[in-house]
Amino acid sequence: PQMPQMPSANAAASYHDQSGGSKSVPFDVISQAQKLLLRHREQHVS
Repeated sequence: PQMPQMPSANAAASYHDQSGGSKSVPFDVISQAQKLLLRHREQHVS
């Protein structure tokens, strides 16, 4: 099952703030945000 798309990469940042520590943030959230950023950049270029 695919994860629902985040409205923006800021979702990871807000999650980081709420958890109060980067070690509480799962790598999946970070990697997902990076993938979305890369995908957004590719769409913007093309």
